[in-house]
Amino acid sequence: MSGTLPERDWKYLRGIEKDMLSELCRRINRRAVEIIQAKSGSEHEKYLALYRHIKESDLVVADCFNDWRRSNLKLKLRYLQLHNLLSEEHLGNLSDASLELLGDRPKGTQSAGKTADGAMELVALSVKEKAARCRILDSDDVITLRASGAGELVPGEIVALNPGRSWNYGGHPYLSGEICSVRLDIPALGLFPLKLRLVGLWSPEEHYWGEADEPIEKWAEPIIACGARQEYEMEQVMPGADPDDFDSDPISESNSLKGAGDRKAAYKILMDLCQADLRCLDAHAHLGSFYFDTAPEVALRHYGVGFRIGELSMDPEFNGLLPWGCLDNRPFLRCMHGYGLCLWRLGRFPEAAEIFRRMLWLNPSDNQGVRFLIDEVRDGAAWRED
Repeated sequence: MSGTLPERDWKYLRGIEKDMLSELCRRINRRAVEIIQAKSGSEHEKYLALYRHIKESDLVVADCFNDWRRSNLKLKLRYLQLHNLLSEEHLGNLSDASLELLGDRPKGTQSAGKTADGAMELVALSVKEKAARCRILDSDDVITLRASGAGELVPGEIVALNPGRSWNYGGHPYLSGEICSVRLDIPALGLFPLKLRLVGLWSPEEHYWGEADEPIEKWAEPIIACGARQEYEMEQVMPGADPDDFDSDPISESNSLKGAGDRKAAYKILMDLCQADLRCLDAHAHLGSFYFDTAPEVALRHYGVGFRIGELSMDPEFNGLLPWGCLDNRPFLRCMHGYGLCLWRLGRFPEAAEIFRRMLWLNPSDNQGVRFLIDEVRDGAAWRED
């Protein structure tokens, strides 16, 4: 067929052009508000972030909507799909001929929430007994999944589902089906990385390494040799907390309930935090602690989600510090610590040793004590609880 769209598809797309443009602008404006209202960062940093966001977004708008002509709408159609502006309803109104034009779309631009083989992909947000609240991947649509195994999911994991029956109850959509697979793919979640705020310069010459007559431990030698490095504090997300009320802390409330024996209520608070924002690393860390003693393989998954989300903020060349003394770094370091301990318990010694090594580089003060464990782990010593 020729490179132009059929006449009826051209007319249909012209009819929904303004709606798609409005949807794209809604997303752009929502992100702009998030940048402006961020509690961390200076006003100048917010301005720079907003400028970059608008500049990048302007290119997306141009790619999708500038110079709409029937002769170049094939390209526009692919851009619309790339940026998830074509819904299932939209695609259902296009002719087979136009859908064929999308058949050779680049890898990674499948319809929102679908794998190449047609399975639906969902992001687990929170879990309650036998159900999971999920978001359809690459969309803002939230549903409740009722399927065998749904209650065993971990917030942040991606579920591939063969969908079954769907229904609405109380104004909320529900879905059943068969879970085909579960994977952890944090970059695919589309989360905004937690911000890193520069707080100072750390120097090994000013650090306390022990008494003058004590030898430097081997783990510390490469850290010292690397020299001075910059220190950062990671943004902490805590939905529902009031920054002006010190006692307004959902994590402390959860811990208090857990200590009082009401584990169900404590667990629900943590799940609600994950549902509100998967970037609440402390919720992942404390969910991991729920399972640490009895099911380390489950605890590993909770800690792993928090750890990998935090890693989004650091490129592979990141060489800074995240000191424990900066309070907002602690959720990430707790996730790393729990993750490393679970790896050790499960006999995955090389992985555990690498996590502990990275922790010492990020926080040479080692407030969590991994310097006392790393040699044992490297030697393959069995886990011990003391």
